[in-house]
Parts: sequence; C-alpha cells; structure tokens
Amino acid sequence: LGRAKIAQRTHALNRKLKDGLAAMKHVKLHTPRSDTLSAGLVGFDVEGLTPKDAVSRLLSDHILATESPYGRSVVRLSANIANTPEDIDFALAAVDRLSEAPGRG
Repeated sequence: LGRAKIAQRTHALNRKLKDGLAAMKHVKLHTPRSDTLSAGLVGFDVEGLTPKDAVSRLLSDHILATESPYGRSVVRLSANIANTPEDIDFALAAVDRLSEAPGRG
C-alpha cells in the first residue's frame, strides 16, 4: 500500500471517529479535529463516567479503548489500517450507548 496510503486511510478513519464523537452531547472530544494536528489517537471524556468506567463498558461491547497514562486521564480510541468504516460505526454506537449506561452521573 505504501506509507502515504496508510497515512491517508488512518486519517480518514480517525476523522470519522472524531466527527462522530464530537456530535455526541455526552462526549467531550479533546483531540483536535484537524488532520494536521492529530493522527492515530483520539482522546475524549464521557459525561458522568470516569475514563476507567468508560473503557470497561466499551470492552464489554467488544471495543478496545484505553485510558491515557497522564495525570488527567481521558478515554482513547484509535483506528488503523486494519479497521473499516463499519468498525468505526460500531465503536461510535457503543460510545453513544454510554449515555444510557447504568450508574452514569
């Protein structure tokens, strides 16, 4: 495929992810939406959930998310060349369902 096509695909999938997360009222996107300012990691918060709780609930939906390893942790997702646009839709649907998660708030 080559580096350029891999980078283009990674940006496109992560752009879809960032746009979808930014549209959710219960999500605060921290990663800049610009392709020139971000690439493979997308950081965000879910209102009413700690990053640890959000990651755990996403894992129960078969979505592999992580917590950032910083003093102020956030939920992280990342799309790569192995993902499809349908994978991103699946992940976004799981994050959207977190607005209905028991114990939120």
